[in-house]
Amino acid sequence: MLGLTDYLDKKFYTLSTGYRQRVTVVRAFINDPKVVFLDEPTIGLDVMTALKIREFLVKQAKESGRTILLATHNMAEVDAICNRVGIIDRGKILACDTPMALKRSLGAPALVMEMTPPPDSASLEPLGKVDGVRGFTSSIDEERGVGRVQVVVDGDESAQGAIDFARKSGMSLISNWRQQTTLEEVFVALVGRGFREREHESPS
Repeated sequence: MLGLTDYLDKKFYTLSTGYRQRVTVVRAFINDPKVVFLDEPTIGLDVMTALKIREFLVKQAKESGRTILLATHNMAEVDAICNRVGIIDRGKILACDTPMALKRSLGAPALVMEMTPPPDSASLEPLGKVDGVRGFTSSIDEERGVGRVQVVVDGDESAQGAIDFARKSGMSLISNWRQQTTLEEVFVALVGRGFREREHESPS
C-alpha cells in the first residue's frame, strides 16, 4: 500500500528519508491497533510521498475502522483528510468540530494584503488592536520581495479598518482582496496570531 515491496530486503538505514518515513508509519499499524497516534507524519517529505501517506491513513480509517489522532501544523493536510479537528493552545482545547463547521464559524471572508517592503512583526503588532480584527498571520514571498498579511476580520468595516491602518502606518499597499476562510485563519481567530508570530513572540 505504501510502495515498499521492492525494498523488503533493504536495511532501514539505506533507505531515503521518504521511504524511512513510510516504514515508520507502517510500523504503527503492523499490530492491527484500534487507535493510532501520529505526530506530524508527513513533515519534510516530498509532495508525492506525503500524498501516499495521507491516502494510506484515510484508507486505514475508513476500511479498517481505526481511530487515527494526528498532531500537525499542516492545516491543508488537516482540511484534506480529517473529519474532526481540535485546536489546542497552551494545553487547552479551544475548539473541536468538523473542518467545514470551524471555517463557517468565522463568517466573514479573510482579508489578504500584499505590501512592500515586507513589514516586520513590530510594525504589524498594532494591527491586532484595530476594531473587528481578530488576529493575523504574515509571510514573505522571497521571490517577489513582497510581504503578505492575512487578517481575520469580523466584516467589511473591520477589513477597511485594517487597510486604513496599513496605509496610515506608511506601508506601501500593493494589493488587497478577500478570500474564503481557511483552518489556519480559524486558528488565528482563536489564538490571535499565526504560527510564525507565535514562534517569534517573547516569553511572558
